[in-house]
This record gives sequence, structure tokens and C-alpha cells, in this order.
Amino acid sequence: MKTFLRSASELDAGKIALLVNRAYRPLPHERGWTHEADLVTGRRTTEEQVLSLFCSQSSILVAHQDAEIV
Repeated sequence: MKTFLRSASELDAGKIALLVNRAYRPLPHERGWTHEADLVTGRRTTEEQVLSLFCSQSSILVAHQDAEIV
């Protein structure tokens, strides 16, 4: 399966937030030495915070395989 890059859109905000939160704040059985879960709790980001980036001069690129952001 090939991976491609594209510019993110506001429709991707929820998926981006979910991916970031899973990477930094995993589920209890997914913990490892690279995670922040032992240092802080709660979500790393929210959909609203990601959406706010689209109102600034920021650009977000996402890697995707078919329709899934990876």
C-alpha cells in the first residue's frame, strides 16, 4: 500500500486530533517509554485546536493511505 502526502483540510481536524492523541497519550495497554502518559493526563489536543490552525498562516500536511490518515 502506498503512502501519499497532501494538504490537510478542516474536514481532517477530528482525525488529526485523534491521531495526535493516540501517539502521545495511548491507551493504558499501549504505554511505552516514548509516551507522555506517565507525565501528564488528558488529551494532547482537540479538534477545535487543530481547526484554529487553519485560521492562521499554518499549513498542515498529512500522510494518507487511501482515505486513512496515517
